[in-house]
Amino acid sequence: KSVILSRAALTASALATADRIGDGAWLLALPASYVAGMQVLVRAIVGDREPAILSGSFTPEAFAAAALMMVSTEHGHRIPTFTSLVPAQLSRLLHAAEHDGTVLTALRSFERILVGGQALPPAVLERAESAGARIVRTYGSTETSGGCVYDGRPLRGVGVRVADGEVQVSGPILAEGYLGDPALTDAVFLRSSEGTRWYRTGDAGILDDGVLRVRGRLD
Repeated sequence: KSVILSRAALTASALATADRIGDGAWLLALPASYVAGMQVLVRAIVGDREPAILSGSFTPEAFAAAALMMVSTEHGHRIPTFTSLVPAQLSRLLHAAEHDGTVLTALRSFERILVGGQALPPAVLERAESAGARIVRTYGSTETSGGCVYDGRPLRGVGVRVADGEVQVSGPILAEGYLGDPALTDAVFLRSSEGTRWYRTGDAGILDDGVLRVRGRLD
């Protein structure tokens, strides 16, 4: 599937992220060919800051070096730094931080670390928080311009509902559809009687007092 993402959708996602966690400098530690990596670059562009980019293979040492080089101030105030990781990367960093103080310092240096792509095991989250890392669990897909639900709560402008057990998402962050496949686009992106456009995620979930909890795939 080739997903069509507009500039407006990507920008809306970046602005909603800044609204939730704040502005600052971003470190790209994921491939930019995936939506989570691309959104790091979009957030940097929207924030009018040059992104830091981790080149070569991901290693805890390279990550720490890039993170600590980002530390800077503006008008006497420290510029907050952010990054986005997948759970496997976070696990590697936590393991290295147990015997490498530089990696531990790097983890603690970020105002927020977004973690998505798959479910974050509770044990890993607990280790990260114990180490002093400020983690935000994200939920989303390419069709939603990346993460659109942070720690179970939708970003500004994003709607979430559960219909027949399926998580569905609305808002300005949605993709236009699938390139060259109008049938699939019509099947996955629904229009309600009120005119709201909803994306069918295919994920099973529940809303618990406004907090989204994903329970797996319906297929």
